[in-house]
Amino acid sequence: MLFLKKWIPTKKEVKREENLKGLHQFLLSPDLWHFHRHAVEKGVAIGFFVAFLPVPLQMVFAGLLALFLRANLPIAIALTWLNNPFTFIPINIFIYRVGSLLSESNSSLPLPPEWDWRQDDLQTFWEHFVAWVPSFGKAYFLGLIIVATFSAILGYLVARITFILFELYFNKRFKK
Repeated sequence: MLFLKKWIPTKKEVKREENLKGLHQFLLSPDLWHFHRHAVEKGVAIGFFVAFLPVPLQMVFAGLLALFLRANLPIAIALTWLNNPFTFIPINIFIYRVGSLLSESNSSLPLPPEWDWRQDDLQTFWEHFVAWVPSFGKAYFLGLIIVATFSAILGYLVARITFILFELYFNKRFKK
């Protein structure tokens, strides 16, 4: 975790940030910035859960959850980048496949409708995209709930096991 410290702002840097004045009472909580076990475990779970949600502003959502649940803020926000422009399509296909497998629907992935892919007409693209999303139906939303929840639980457990193993290793090493 030491390699992450150079990227994470210090408490003093957050205090100096004028744009965050109204949030100082929340943002300066030690749980949000320290890499102690419980805060990191919760931050990992929040980050993985939110990463799979197809919502805009995932980092804001993860940050608010981290504030509310007293989790490590940088970890929660950083893990939302698991879902990015390069991984968005494979992740959502995986979510759909999981949902269709569990809902026993053998339907294939709905293909996007054909439309003119002109860059200057973003509104038309967005209208077609919004009309296409409901065709995913029950399989996608079932897969979404399962994948997001399972990844959060798995991330939490991996973080917990990692902390336990580090504690065992360092306790054993320095007791000699």
